[in-house]
Amino acid sequence: AQAAVGSLAKRFGVEDSERMADGIVRLAVAQMASAIREITVERGYDPADFVLMPFGGAGPMHATILAEEIGMSEVLVPNHPGNLSSLGQLATDQVYEAVRTYLARLDSLDLDGLLALRDAHVANGRTELAGRGFPDGRMRFTHALDMRFARQAFEITVEIPDDAWSPAALRRTFLETYEKHFGHAGSDGEIEIVNVRTRIIGVTRKPEIKHLRRGKGALADALKQHRRAWFDGAWTKVPVYEREQLPVETAFRGPAIVEEDGSTTVISPGWHGRRDRQGNLRLTAAQRK
Repeated sequence: AQAAVGSLAKRFGVEDSERMADGIVRLAVAQMASAIREITVERGYDPADFVLMPFGGAGPMHATILAEEIGMSEVLVPNHPGNLSSLGQLATDQVYEAVRTYLARLDSLDLDGLLALRDAHVANGRTELAGRGFPDGRMRFTHALDMRFARQAFEITVEIPDDAWSPAALRRTFLETYEKHFGHAGSDGEIEIVNVRTRIIGVTRKPEIKHLRRGKGALADALKQHRRAWFDGAWTKVPVYEREQLPVETAFRGPAIVEEDGSTTVISPGWHGRRDRQGNLRLTAAQRK
């Protein structure tokens, strides 16, 4: 790795391989930050209101740097992050989506026809889920409409609560969603429905997460070694902990590295870490003055 990055450093005129590698990491983080902004800021959400959950073998390596890049102050690294996708595939609900075109303007809406189509989605969904072994108590249905201002070329998907199936409520819900997407919504424009969507959900049984007991072990028991690591433009010696040996609810400071089978968590300077009672790693940025 040093040879490969050192060769790149020479090609690009960077003074050494460490700074070249640091630049590569920061470029990767900038790309990830851009992807997160697309699904948060561009949809009306502030990333700072959320907790970042990295997973996969490499996700936790970038988590605190990425969180700083997008203004987030909390990170949750779940148990076995390298296997989280597999666990999700096994435990996730079974979800199907029924979609039917239904072109209509709100000011001349046939509400009974719209509700009949929605209810037909539910009836067909119940038959589908029953055939897959789901009892009534583990069936769920949510609804949305693809809507737009009349004469627009594109529509947005609007989640419709159970109590919002009237022309006035549909208009209000559309305008609220439109404003969240685009920052402004004209209240007097004609609105039309394009598609009716129903999510048909078969609720699966979820694995139980056992709470860990507070042990009498010390943080030193989890310490594997100290290792040189590159932070803030310089080498520094940092502690390397074994995740499964971290005592529950015992705080430690970054910079630090936490190792486990399948993944590695890198904790930047200015961050605090702890292992909670569910076994998650909870990382929090220190308050900056």
